[in-house]
Amino acid sequence: MKFITSILFLLCVIFSIEARVRVITTTTDLESIAGSVGGNKIEVESLTPGKQDLHYALAQPNFILKANKADVFIFIGLDLEVGWAPAILEQSRNAKIQMGGPGYCNASVKVKVLQRPVGNVTRQMGDMHVLGNPHYWTDPVNGIKIARAIKDCLVRVDPENAGIYNKNLKEFSKKAKAKTIELLKLMKPHFNKKIVTYHQEFVYLASRFKLKVPQNVELYPGVVPTPNRKREIIAFMKKEKVNVLVVSPWSNIGIARSIAEEAGIKLLILPIQTKSARGTGSYLAMIDTCARLLAKNL
Repeated sequence: MKFITSILFLLCVIFSIEARVRVITTTTDLESIAGSVGGNKIEVESLTPGKQDLHYALAQPNFILKANKADVFIFIGLDLEVGWAPAILEQSRNAKIQMGGPGYCNASVKVKVLQRPVGNVTRQMGDMHVLGNPHYWTDPVNGIKIARAIKDCLVRVDPENAGIYNKNLKEFSKKAKAKTIELLKLMKPHFNKKIVTYHQEFVYLASRFKLKVPQNVELYPGVVPTPNRKREIIAFMKKEKVNVLVVSPWSNIGIARSIAEEAGIKLLILPIQTKSARGTGSYLAMIDTCARLLAKNL
């Protein structure tokens, strides 16, 4: 009798694991937010690690295998993953996660996009994102919008657990709103201060916490600054009394450090992706760490 009971229990455990919605994401930020919304009704995995420069990820064979078995595919969109995500979707041969399928989840659909180019975009303008700046997850209010998009997708795929997903969304939104209010109070003494960034990946973060970004080290996105550009940006920072140069862990740290040293200002590395550094184990922890680093160094 005990043997039969054990077998039945084991079968129930196996069934509950298999019954979970299988979710893959392109980033650790999406993985964290999806985990908050899906709870124990999903199993979620990011295809890339936190320290990955998302512009330059590659469509690895194991990504395709994971996509083939997935119920949901969540991506940043706005062409951030254009060099690799479309190939994964196409080669996965999984109808559920193709565009128009229930498991296809573009996390940007509810976001107000910033820096959308006007007019013709050419290669001479660098690595321009024609759909707008894709680094929107750095604003915690956008984190709530991402969570809503994910919730909608999970409900399409798994309508029986819609109530749980809606409940989890409300809980996550409450935490994100409280964290945003907390950090806005922290940042209030620094409102309207100017920072210079290496790449255009901090615009949403700066906008939320009322900082100004008048210049980027890169004159053209993705293009290494020339010696003349370096001199221009150093002169600008001295003239405008900018006291911090903000970069991500995957920026050209060597160039950024030399510019900061010559300008006599701080170099601040902000870990703007979940699991990219200490204190970024979850999405909201990452936001908290970045805001506190800014407040400490401004």
